[in-house]
Amino acid sequence: SIIIMLKKKEIKANGSCRVRHLCHVLPLLFLLLSVSVCWAEQNLLSDTGQRKCYDMGGNEICCPTRGNPLYGQDAQYQGVSPALQDNGDQTVTDQNTGLTWLKSEADVQHTWENAISYCNELDFAGESDWRLPGKIELESIVNYSSSYPAADQVFSCESSFYWSATSHKPNPPYAWGVFCADGADHWLHKSNQYYIRCVRSGNKTVLKSDTGLEWQENDKDQLHTWESALAYCETLSLDAKEDWRLPNIRELKSLVDYDRYYPAIDPAIPCRSSIYWSSTTVVSDTQPGAWATFFGNGDDIWKAKADSHHVRCVRSTKQEQ
Repeated sequence: SIIIMLKKKEIKANGSCRVRHLCHVLPLLFLLLSVSVCWAEQNLLSDTGQRKCYDMGGNEICCPTRGNPLYGQDAQYQGVSPALQDNGDQTVTDQNTGLTWLKSEADVQHTWENAISYCNELDFAGESDWRLPGKIELESIVNYSSSYPAADQVFSCESSFYWSATSHKPNPPYAWGVFCADGADHWLHKSNQYYIRCVRSGNKTVLKSDTGLEWQENDKDQLHTWESALAYCETLSLDAKEDWRLPNIRELKSLVDYDRYYPAIDPAIPCRSSIYWSSTTVVSDTQPGAWATFFGNGDDIWKAKADSHHVRCVRSTKQEQ
């Protein structure tokens, strides 16, 4: 079959982040033969960090074997290992994305506009090209194996929101932020004051590899519990391929286009403005569940595993790490 290739590139300008898509249009005959969509993104997607398996109530369990209930969750498919390098000058470089981060947040909280100005005007560690990160970039350092904090130990992490440079498309007075304690995203009024973690792209950025993911093109109009969603993807046979699985939350969110709304996804990928399951469990003592993405506006949310939502399966075209 023919695979539709899409490339996604983040464009930074004046402290903001936009997403642009280039679609290679194939002849109509080939499109009719296509049953899957392969999404190639410039950023290497690091693994979520989740290494343990969980039951429907959020309790840790021994990871199930293939063919048994709850097989196929996040911990059973390891991707590109996180590669964060402490540079010894209060900066941290992500070897997968090529981004360099401030190790600690700015000690004063700012409104959104002041946050953009603060990073743009920052001169630190001998560099002056700092900026406020886009939402996708900010979420790239979330570690989904823990909460309070949901960040790698190399970073400091306040139990508060951190600004991204990405505005909330349908509500211009709001912008996206990430709550460092649990890794969830939220849209926040730009007049509020929150923390900042500035970033710079550097001269050795590695934003040239695709994700190596192939997506199920048309999801069935069928709702699944989390357990059923795992089983559905594990047993899916499509396009003469049988290695489909439920995507982890980082993979699922890589489909989101924050320049679009209802649905917040490239129109080349048929998608409902609905909630879609990921294979990633929410690691929380207070609200067990699994991570999901609402493709109406791109929001990530926690849902009880017994709830019923949509599914879009994925497979890796590269060898698992």
